[in-house]
Amino acid sequence: MSSPIANSVVVIGTASASTVIATQVWMSGASVMATVSVVALAVANVAWAVNATRRSDSPSSTVTCGQDGCGVQIEMAGVSADEQARLTAIATDHARHGAA
Repeated sequence: MSSPIANSVVVIGTASASTVIATQVWMSGASVMATVSVVALAVANVAWAVNATRRSDSPSSTVTCGQDGCGVQIEMAGVSADEQARLTAIATDHARHGAA
């Protein structure tokens, strides 16, 4: 999992950049809606960056069906042990998922 400090740096850096960009958009005579849109996109970018960091750091495992010719494959990352057991049972039991 990524460190809280790294996430804070991403958030602060993006917030600073979005403030500068929003100010420049506003000062150039753009509408309020354009300025609000820039800020909203910056906030979405922060959420995306933090989530991408968390996902890339979480361990993942892939479970496939053992049946010949079956292409079922489930990749698990960041799930609880109970959910992992449930998904593993679905992936490995060909009768439960059928011919995908």
